[in-house]
Amino acid sequence: VVVMNTHFAIALHALALLHHENASPLSAVFIAASVGTNPVFMRRVLRDLQRADLIEIKRGVDGGASLARPADRITLAEVYLAVFGRGRLLAIHEAPSPRCQVGQGVATAFTDVAQNAEDALLAHLRDETIADFHARTQCTEPAQEK
Repeated sequence: VVVMNTHFAIALHALALLHHENASPLSAVFIAASVGTNPVFMRRVLRDLQRADLIEIKRGVDGGASLARPADRITLAEVYLAVFGRGRLLAIHEAPSPRCQVGQGVATAFTDVAQNAEDALLAHLRDETIADFHARTQCTEPAQEK
């Protein structure tokens, strides 16, 4: 059984939190506590977001992560691509039998289906921003402790 990972949801949570607490940079420890994950893992997700120019990370005592641009200018598609890249939504099973006529063509057929599905998902995600996602959380109170 293949289970999709939760990196996209974790990245959305982190970005919504950064938008919500936009006054100062937030530490990976603080973000990880909100997400409910390990700070080391959270730093990996934050690095993916930084590489995609979605956040800025400042080191030092007053350091932490902050949004690189306004939340209404960061699409969910950008976040998805930052954590997954292209071609990772659906995966085909390995080594279909080359002696089977269906097995010989299944990879090409499946690739077309997977590409169309990912294109549809990305088209939908391009229409929604981190600001939109944050609004869906219905959060109006500041986060607990920094």
